[in-house]
Amino acid sequence: MSLRDLEYLVAVAECRHFGRAAERCGVSQPALSAQVRKLESWLGVTVFERSPGRVLLTGQGAALLARVRGVLAEAQGLVELARAAGAPLAGAFRIGAIPTIGPYFLPHALRPMREAFPDTRPVVSEARTVDLVDRLKNGELDAALLCLPQEDPALALHPLFFEPFLMMHAAGAQPGWPEDGGDGLLVLDEGHCLRDQTLAICGLQAPPGRRHAAGLELLRQMVAAGEGYALMPALAAAALGDAPSLAYGELASEVGREVALAVRRTDPRAAHLAAVVGLFRRIAPAPLRVAC
Repeated sequence: MSLRDLEYLVAVAECRHFGRAAERCGVSQPALSAQVRKLESWLGVTVFERSPGRVLLTGQGAALLARVRGVLAEAQGLVELARAAGAPLAGAFRIGAIPTIGPYFLPHALRPMREAFPDTRPVVSEARTVDLVDRLKNGELDAALLCLPQEDPALALHPLFFEPFLMMHAAGAQPGWPEDGGDGLLVLDEGHCLRDQTLAICGLQAPPGRRHAAGLELLRQMVAAGEGYALMPALAAAALGDAPSLAYGELASEVGREVALAVRRTDPRAAHLAAVVGLFRRIAPAPLRVAC
């Protein structure tokens, strides 16, 4: 049994398909399938229930996969510990971000990061908060840009900055909030933390209607079309630019969100990751308010 065999198991479990798992692992499907069957035989456990076009985890397989992920995370920790003795941040530095922050902050950070850490190659990705947390804990990411609060004890959270929100509405129209009780409010789909933040700020338990968007650009276009109003993070508003059909109104200074860099508490590169935190704070553009 090798770590590569365990990676095959995880890939099949996550892809629910042997072909896609093989593509992800960079091997042929027959080779991956044969190795998985060999490992199942060696362990004496049927990990996957196979049927045409579908792969499911068995009950024993699900329990086994939890331990497999732990073994792979420990192995990754061993690699990181070895790196820490030399150039701790050398090679790929995998940083994830939620979609309402990543495209608007990371472009400011990539060049300064390469200049400050010339041996480091930033590899960025975006996903919703729950997926980022899982990937970070499983060792698939080195750090993640998330909104506070986060309660997971496995994570160390380093506050970076406070990002104000703006009220986005159609030009020539006035948003009805708060007088309309949120009837004209547009929000993102479930799973976006900005959706929850917007509802909390507006004092709502749930959006009053079914109007929602998959991303900020669609939300922006819906507002421009006169569908309602929405809260827009200041960085996204600046990056997406002005439009004759849109207007932005300032809100109270405390209306916004706290953004932090999350890392694993067990990561042995704590001092070097603190340098990344310091860099991100230094390059945070206006109107972000940097954390102390």
